[in-house]
Amino acid sequence: MEHEIRPLFMPAEYVDKPEMVLKDDQELIYDSPAIIGYLVNKYAQSDELYPKDPLQRAVVDQRLHFETGVLFHGIYKRLQRALFRDNATEVPKDLLAELRDAYGMLEDFWRRIPIWPVHG
Repeated sequence: MEHEIRPLFMPAEYVDKPEMVLKDDQELIYDSPAIIGYLVNKYAQSDELYPKDPLQRAVVDQRLHFETGVLFHGIYKRLQRALFRDNATEVPKDLLAELRDAYGMLEDFWRRIPIWPVHG
């Protein structure tokens, strides 16, 4: 499959960082979980990567959206605000604790089901 990856700058109300973009034919798809889902749905030979079983699919979706849901919105945005808007000189202790907890969750994902990737 021919592909081209390049940064896409979205208006601030949508995304405040460049996202990776997949261009397939004339369609642009941005956001890593959407790109992964699209590629698997279009090209996978079986449902091994993205199961049809609702519980197994929920586990895959949980991993796909971990970075955007837990890390980015839950922690990164607050960290960015503290350091750049509030001019903090060090990371607030409560955010460090949340970050450790989030990465603890990530490690738990790998221990329980190591075959399912977590992107980021």
